[in-house]
Amino acid sequence: MVQRLKAPFENETTHIVIGASIGVASATRSSDPGELTRRADIALYHAKAAGRNTYDALFGEHMDELLRRRRALKNSLRLAIETRPQIETIYQPVFTARSGVLCSLETLARLNHPNLGQISPNLIIPLAEDIGIISKVGAVVLDVASSKRLLRD
Repeated sequence: MVQRLKAPFENETTHIVIGASIGVASATRSSDPGELTRRADIALYHAKAAGRNTYDALFGEHMDELLRRRRALKNSLRLAIETRPQIETIYQPVFTARSGVLCSLETLARLNHPNLGQISPNLIIPLAEDIGIISKVGAVVLDVASSKRLLRD
């Protein structure tokens, strides 16, 4: 089905390409339709996360747990932006390739989660982009960096 949908076609003078991702959940006779839809939606979310135009995401109980953890992390990140102490900045030196001279510092944001410990920028930055608060994270990082006098006027 995915292969058929992504085959390009023409509509009058317009070239059209459609993509699709499919999430699958299996049912028993006693399955609740709402729960089945929720599970298929979770599988679809995982199919999209694995890359567009996929269909191999069959719902598994582990998916539900991953989604719960992601939702909890999103809430923690929102709260951390408001309260600020949980956002930590780490400074990574940047050197010129030719001379090896220090030319700047890169500021990385980490989340110090009260239960999970340090959450790396590789996780929190895409999460912040996904929930629309990346500019707030950037503002906190700049505020912390400038208060440490690492930024020049």
